[in-house]
Amino acid sequence: ISIMQSNFENQHKSEIEEDNSGLFLRLLYRYLLNHWKWFVISILLALPIAYFYIYYSIPEYQVSSTILIKDPDNKWKDKSKISELDIFDETKNIDNEIGILKSISINKHVIYKANLFYDIFNHGKYRVKEIYNKAPFSILIDTNHLQSIYTNFYIDILSENNYRLYTDDIKTVNTYDYANFTKGGKTTLPKIDKKVSFGEKVLSAGFSFKIILNKDFAKTHIGKTYHFFFHDIDNLAKSYSNKIQIDRITKDATILRLYMRHPLPEKGIQYLNTLSKEYVELGLTEKNETATRTISFIDNMLSEVTDSMYIIENNLQVFRTEKK
Repeated sequence: ISIMQSNFENQHKSEIEEDNSGLFLRLLYRYLLNHWKWFVISILLALPIAYFYIYYSIPEYQVSSTILIKDPDNKWKDKSKISELDIFDETKNIDNEIGILKSISINKHVIYKANLFYDIFNHGKYRVKEIYNKAPFSILIDTNHLQSIYTNFYIDILSENNYRLYTDDIKTVNTYDYANFTKGGKTTLPKIDKKVSFGEKVLSAGFSFKIILNKDFAKTHIGKTYHFFFHDIDNLAKSYSNKIQIDRITKDATILRLYMRHPLPEKGIQYLNTLSKEYVELGLTEKNETATRTISFIDNMLSEVTDSMYIIENNLQVFRTEKK
């Protein structure tokens, strides 16, 4: 009897739970049915918000590259005289090489050589978008002249021969010396609004540059508006140095992987490629300097030995003469 009563109670509880579950679903259905308009309105509002968020947000892409660092246990790592003279010695400390790749000094040269020290923006119908290696023109700066930084220069392409150059109102701006990679002083930049020929030098107290058309120019670019500004290379070099990540591809490997996130993947790729090239050129320069110093050292030693032998020979000749 006790077992039958227990089974009956369990069955009764199960029926109650099923009834409660069915009741909850019916109530939920009625609630949704009574408020369907609000759900439709919410979806209609959420879709355009999501669209504009995706359209105007700036995505970031990861770019990467690899570079070989010579093995510290290479064939020249012995105690021979050649190794002691440091001729073609390729022993390197991996941490030191990573420090060189992330150094501000090398990054300044990379940014300048890759033309990353200025940004160009295209004024589209609905938004302003940065472009790289896709602009119909290039900027050639006069390195003998200070350039104003973070000042917007606007360009309206009028024809294949001319463009309109204009700036905002008169203001005090900071300048930068791209020849020496140093900050300039402050200067007053006058408001500019004039018609300029492509290839003509534009000169003022705060800048000196030329705008030339490149291979990407087409007649469809006529009538479009762009703007650009110059960067402080010191600040930009620090930014890139902080962005780039460097590690070994495996624990004991001497191949380093360089990677970073950038909103313009082609710009990030150009930076990594130029950084690798600059690093290799720096290593070749150091080897040439080492070889030059070594050769100079050997020449000096040979000169001293020659002088010593000449003195000994003279002394021997005198000795022989005296003995006769």
